[in-house]
Amino acid sequence: MKAARDSWVNPALALVLCTAAGAAFAWLRIPLPWMTGPLLAMAACNFAGAELRAAPGARAAGQIVIGTALGLYFTPLVGRQVGENWWILVLAALVAIFLGVLGGWVLSRVSGIDARTAFFASVPGGAAEMAILGERFHARVDRIALAQSLRAPDGRILPNLLARYAPGIQPGSVALAAFSAGYGLLDPILQHPADRAAVTAVILSDACFSQGNPTSGTGGVAKPGFAAFGAEAINGGKLMVATTANSTDGSHLTGRQSWLVTQDAARTASQCFCEPAEVSPRAPVPPAPGGFWQTGTALYWGDYTRAGSSPNTGDAFTHAEHDTVVGPAVWQAYLAPWLAGWRGIPVWVFGAALGVAVGYVTRRKTRST
Repeated sequence: MKAARDSWVNPALALVLCTAAGAAFAWLRIPLPWMTGPLLAMAACNFAGAELRAAPGARAAGQIVIGTALGLYFTPLVGRQVGENWWILVLAALVAIFLGVLGGWVLSRVSGIDARTAFFASVPGGAAEMAILGERFHARVDRIALAQSLRAPDGRILPNLLARYAPGIQPGSVALAAFSAGYGLLDPILQHPADRAAVTAVILSDACFSQGNPTSGTGGVAKPGFAAFGAEAINGGKLMVATTANSTDGSHLTGRQSWLVTQDAARTASQCFCEPAEVSPRAPVPPAPGGFWQTGTALYWGDYTRAGSSPNTGDAFTHAEHDTVVGPAVWQAYLAPWLAGWRGIPVWVFGAALGVAVGYVTRRKTRST
C-alpha cells in the first residue's frame, strides 16, 4: 500500500487546504488572496513536516491559465510596437543574462551556494518564473525564491524582509538570529552598510559554513557580512554570539572551522587585534568543551567541540541541538539582557525564520539520505 503522502490523498488535501486559505484571505480582503493564501498555507504545513505536494500536472495547468490571461493584453497595437522595437528587447534580454551571470558568479563566491542556484537567484525576473526554471536545471528552488522576493534596487534586503514578514512595524532596532543554512540570508543582509547599521545583535546557532576541505581545514573564506558585524561587536555597540559544532556535509568546512576563519577576519577588520579570552558562559548557557570565548567588547563564541576531534565527531551537542537547546539559552542569557538595556528604544526582535527553516529542512534531509 502506498504511503498517504504518495497517494491521491496528499494532493487532494493540499487542494482543499489551499482553497480554504484563498477563500479566507479573500474574505479578509488581503491583496492577491488566491496567491498569498495558498502560498503561506502550503509553506507553513511543509515547514511543519507535512510534505504536501501538488497534483500531477497542476503546475502546467496553472501556467496555461496564467498564459491565457497574459495573452489577452497582446493586441495588434502591441504587436506593431514589439516589431518596431525588437532590437531593444533583444539587447535588454542579453544584458539581463549578462548581469545574471555576473551577479551569480559574485553570489556563488560570496555565499558558497552552487553556481546554478546563484545564477537563477541573480537573473532579473519574477520569483515564480526563476524558481520554475531553476528546478528544471536542478538548482535550489527555495533559495532562488527567497533571493528573488527580497532583493531591492539599492541592494538592501532588510527593508523588504521586514515589510514582508513584519508589516506595519517600525522597529527601533533589529536583532537577527539564524540556524544552519540561515547564514545564506543573514550574511548578505549584513554586507550592506545600511542594513548592518540597523541591526543591533546577531545570534548564530551553528550557522556559519564556508566551502572548503573539512579534513584538512583549508580553503575556507570568511563570511564578509559576519566579519564586518563581528568587527563592530569587538569595538562595542553591537552584540554577536556564535555557537558551533563540528558537523559538515563534506563539501563545506565544519561550523567550527568556518567560524575561526570569519572570527580572524573580524579581528583584522576591527583593527584592535585583541586576542579571544576564555570566559564562563552566562547561565543557562551550557558549558562548552572547547571553551566559551569573548573577543573585545561583545563578540562571543561557544566552541562545543572537544579538542582534537575530526569532522562530524566530538560534539557536546548535535547540529540540531544548537537550534533547540543551545540557541534558546543564548537568547535568554545574552540577547534578552542586551535588548532590555537598549536605552528604552523600542526593539523588534526579528529572527530570520525563513532562512532558519530552510536551513533546518536542508540539514535534516541531508542527514536522512
